[in-house]
Amino acid sequence: MLTRFDNGIAVVDTASRREIAHYRLHNPEPEPVQAGRRFLYDARLTSSNGEAACGSCHVFGDLDGLAWDLGNPDAPVIPNPNPVHFGDPQPFHPLKGPMTTQSLRGMAGAGPMHWRGDRTGGALPDGDPLAEHDAFAQFLVAFEGLLGREAPLDLADMQRFADFVLEITYPPNPLRPLDGSLNAEQQAGRDLFFGRVTDEAFNCAGCHTLAPRRGHFGTDGQSAVQGGPQLFKIPHLRNLYQKVGMFEGDPAAPAPQIRGFGFSHDGSAGSVAAFLRRRPFTLSENERSAIEQYLLAFDTNLAPAVGQQVTLSSDAATAQRLDLLRARAIAGDCDLVAHGVVDGTLRGWLLVPGELFVSDRASEAPVSEAALRSQAQDTSGALTYTCVPPGSGVRIALDRDRDGFLSGDELVEGTDPASPASRPSGSPLPLQRVSVRTEALVMRTRRKQPSLATVRFSARTRGEPEAHRIVPPPGATAFDPTRYGATLRVYNAGFTADSAVVSLPARHWRAIGTARRRKGFRFRSGDDTALRVLLARDRLEIRGRIPYTLDEPAQGRIAVRLAPGLFPEGGWCASARARGRGPQRSTAASDRPGRFIAAAATPPPASCPPLP
Repeated sequence: MLTRFDNGIAVVDTASRREIAHYRLHNPEPEPVQAGRRFLYDARLTSSNGEAACGSCHVFGDLDGLAWDLGNPDAPVIPNPNPVHFGDPQPFHPLKGPMTTQSLRGMAGAGPMHWRGDRTGGALPDGDPLAEHDAFAQFLVAFEGLLGREAPLDLADMQRFADFVLEITYPPNPLRPLDGSLNAEQQAGRDLFFGRVTDEAFNCAGCHTLAPRRGHFGTDGQSAVQGGPQLFKIPHLRNLYQKVGMFEGDPAAPAPQIRGFGFSHDGSAGSVAAFLRRRPFTLSENERSAIEQYLLAFDTNLAPAVGQQVTLSSDAATAQRLDLLRARAIAGDCDLVAHGVVDGTLRGWLLVPGELFVSDRASEAPVSEAALRSQAQDTSGALTYTCVPPGSGVRIALDRDRDGFLSGDELVEGTDPASPASRPSGSPLPLQRVSVRTEALVMRTRRKQPSLATVRFSARTRGEPEAHRIVPPPGATAFDPTRYGATLRVYNAGFTADSAVVSLPARHWRAIGTARRRKGFRFRSGDDTALRVLLARDRLEIRGRIPYTLDEPAQGRIAVRLAPGLFPEGGWCASARARGRGPQRSTAASDRPGRFIAAAATPPPASCPPLP
């Protein structure tokens, strides 16, 4: 039997009905995901008699196609602390009326929860209404009130449940072509979505924020009253295509029931077009149809190409599909990996910046797609290409256990590529992320190019503790930038969502020194960004232009990360506040629109600031 909670195999004696052996399989999922999964599905743990769990209604973390009236007439009216985008603030009345089951997918970045946002971090003393972990913790009462558990979950278990749920995301929208394009009607709907005012005060995007980098897919967590009886949290729009099929919901276009339930909080609108006929929208029939088609193809957390595969063959359709997947990987929609059997061994490859495939053996040079295809054909091996979620390609294709040693090399050495504890003997430990001292950081933008910032960064670590020193990686390893390139990230450390991710292709890196005495590496972009990087012992220099705006009143603190090779979690990071001057340590001159000057000689941070 497969035991999903621990990803193991249980051997059961069917005569005695007892487990006689148990083997855990390799599980690449993060520990919080593994630890929190059972609280969604384990009815014995979460209910009184083992007949119901959260997953009974939130099927696989999603919908059950039903509406529920869960109001409690004995409960008090409570204040509503949530931010209101439009309308008058209203308290939460205990009688809600029917509410359709909402998905547990994609709640990260969406603020308070429930249709009304009445599960909110603002219910805590000095709490943040937009804090999702705090909002999810307010569901603690459901284990007693809905599932009949004799006592609520332990707070630590509720935290584990929240860590798991907030990792659940939406799949690609199946109505979008693999290149993410829109047809003419959908594009017209998108133009109107971001175009003229279509209700009392805003266009559609005025309430339904679409900002994927911030995790906003129709909502930023605020509430609004527009034509409804209550104040509702502005909902996201990623799963509207799942609800198509409500019968007799649209008198203008009746259709037999297919599946799902209606739109709006109570499911009373049989189609998106029927919802858009309600007050306060001012739309023609053609406009309603266009917006409906766009909303049914709305952006989700993953691009349409993610999960798509093609196996190598000689027909034209296969070649076209592979070209499409490669183009989407180059555009950043996915990581493109390839797997095949070569000389009797399962091998993996990953497409890296520069449009070359690197293999799961560090000694092999990167190859073109044509060379990889030829290699597979010469050995009579099938080659399957897959678009996997961005950031997962290294694990899936090259380093299954993410221990820093490539899977192909481990097979040659006789170690287990699925066990981080099993490493080739005598091999150095993989490169870790090291926080370093900021010697200088200056960023500026020009009025003519406000989205392009000139950056000058310098780090010096001589004399620092060994744990905060800059040591270039050895050549011919998974961390060699001349083989695999590097990734530069410059981002705001907690004040704004500004972030720049710059790929530094391998072809522009050069080694400094000799093979026997490697001194470091040097990068020169060769384009109009004039980006240059020097990576040497105790020294990191970055100069050039990057896509970054400095249009806020202040930046506060900016972080810099450089990760060479295949592992973005490795490398070096620094973080520095703006420079203060005068008796009051004012940052007005050094931190303003168009300019950021960091405090000189800033010590290394205790840990790298999280990415926005």
